Amino acid sequence: MIKTLQGIIHGDTIKLAVDPGLPEGEVVEIYVRVISGHPGNEREGMPSPRLPGPPAQWFPGSQETAGGMLSATWSDDDDRILEQISRDRRDSVFREVEE
Repeated sequence: MIKTLQGIIHGDTIKLAVDPGLPEGEVVEIYVRVISGHPGNEREGMPSPRLPGPPAQWFPGSQETAGGMLSATWSDDDDRILEQISRDRRDSVFREVEE
């Protein structure tokens, strides 16, 4: 079972916004993604992430998605390249072609 839940981090504890519906003491695996644009997530000098995170069913090493298969080889350079592509697309200027 995979669920997407939101919560707030307090030290080494995450307070979930809703009950996950799991029994007390259940062992789980957690992937943390900061919610961009959420009040309180803007830290001075640290921009919030602009690109969306992976879909809820994705996890590192998954053989069902390209992202999962490539997760072990992903680097900071890959993030930098995708940020540049996103910035270039956003800043592009198009003009009408005269006939």
